[in-house]
Order: sequence, then structure tokens, then C-alpha cells
Amino acid sequence: MLSVLNLFKQPLISNSINFNQVRFASKKAGGSTSNYRGKNPKYRGFKKLQGAMVEPGNIILRQKGTKWHPGTDVGMGKDFTIFALVKGRVMIHYDLARQRRFVSVDDGTRDKFYSRVELKRKLGESIDPSHYLTLSAKERYDYVMKKVADLTKSMEQEKAENLKEKLTQQGRRRFLLKDLTLL
Repeated sequence: MLSVLNLFKQPLISNSINFNQVRFASKKAGGSTSNYRGKNPKYRGFKKLQGAMVEPGNIILRQKGTKWHPGTDVGMGKDFTIFALVKGRVMIHYDLARQRRFVSVDDGTRDKFYSRVELKRKLGESIDPSHYLTLSAKERYDYVMKKVADLTKSMEQEKAENLKEKLTQQGRRRFLLKDLTLL
């Protein structure tokens, strides 16, 4: 019996002790940050397109920043959401002088809004190609900007004439438009 006990004690008392060093992983394999799915989608874009009927408070467009600017009868939220303020149809138009795209709501009392393509076509028709080709780059730019200003001025005059015509239509009392800014 003693010999069996001695057999088991022998390896425990041995002078040759083997230590195996084990190093545990200090970083999780695969990395959790690279597998992050990102944020929830924001569903940006037009909710109501050109000509669609809207009620007050309807969201017309969700956007990041001001790619589209608010026109008449629309408001802009703090997250750049454009929404309707009155009942009417959505109108998308372009301001050639400021080179901005606008979203408006037409309640039936507004003049025609021009799209970007229509305004650029009008500008192209007003430019004289033979004169334009003889100019330098700076002169071409100045020439085009002068044409833009002339086109904008003529469109404003056209709007004023249309408004005057609407106000003096049959069935309405005729009156003269006066400047009330000094009152």
C-alpha cells in the first residue's frame, strides 16, 4: 500500500516543475464596431410631387439642408422639412437670378411659376450667339448676368400687369394700386 502512495507522491514532490504560460485575448476577435449597422433610415425626399393637392400641415418634402427652399404658402421646420400652410397644389419652380429651387403651394390665386428648364430656355432664347461667341470669359459672364437681370425684370413687370388685370376684372370694383409702404 505504501508503494502505491509513493507512486502518487513522487510527481508532486518532483524538482522539475513545468509552467505553461497562457495569454488570454485582450481584444475581442472580429471587432464589434466594424459590424455596427448604422442609424435608422430617415426616409427623405418628396412626399407630395408637382401638382399634388395638399392641406395645411401636410409634409411636402423632407431633406437634409436647404437643397430646396420654401416659397409662397409653405413653411420650413427645424429639420428643413417643407410643409404646406394653405390648401392648394404643390408647385416646384426655379429662381434664375438667385439660382435656387423653390417649393410653393398655389391656392389658385398665384401667377404661373416657371420651372428651371423653362427659365433656362427663355434665357437661351434671349442670348445672341454671334455676339456671345466674340466675348472673353469675363465678358460672357457679365453678358449672361445682365440678360438674367433683364429677364427677371420683365417677368416682374409681367406679374404686375397680370395682377392689375386680375384686380380690375369685371365684377370687381376698379381701384388704383397705391404704394402703402410709407403709411
